[in-house]
Amino acid sequence: MDKNEIRRMYRQKRDKVDEGSKQAADAAILTQLYELDEYLAAKEIFVYVSYGSEADTRGIIADAFKRKKRVAVPKIVGKAEMQFLWIDGFSDLKPNKLGILEPVCVNAALPPNGALFIVPGLVFSEGMDRVGYGGGFYDAYLTGLDVVKVGLCYEFQVVKRLLCEPHDVKMNYIITDKNRLM
Repeated sequence: MDKNEIRRMYRQKRDKVDEGSKQAADAAILTQLYELDEYLAAKEIFVYVSYGSEADTRGIIADAFKRKKRVAVPKIVGKAEMQFLWIDGFSDLKPNKLGILEPVCVNAALPPNGALFIVPGLVFSEGMDRVGYGGGFYDAYLTGLDVVKVGLCYEFQVVKRLLCEPHDVKMNYIITDKNRLM
């Protein structure tokens, strides 16, 4: 099965999760994340704004603000190119042409070594591999950075193995509603 087939299959599975089950799973994922030493110690987090049936990250953003952490959110700036910008609140976000919330501010965020990144994906492996949406944005951005990469997903999005390419960036942690892999 190629990556596009895998993407389609897991997006369909994720889209079929009913709202009640999704809310319960999202709460379990957040609890797992909030217990992670790297999250507790982080002074700033780099996090995507969840869209559609993705594991919820709005709760992470709200919690980070409550804990006085700085929050940086990605903005697409070119083909397979994104940058992270600091936000001061949800009012700094507006939908892009795809409906995904992005920052409208211009405060560029450069991640220090050890920064915490919350990374989206459609499927992850027990070997810490990730298949994203196919744009290559995160692989391009994260390559060469010394940061902590945390993939968030539902338990059914974790498989034994994935065939990945040399440019695919591995996660340090994968957090699901049932597990924390490292």
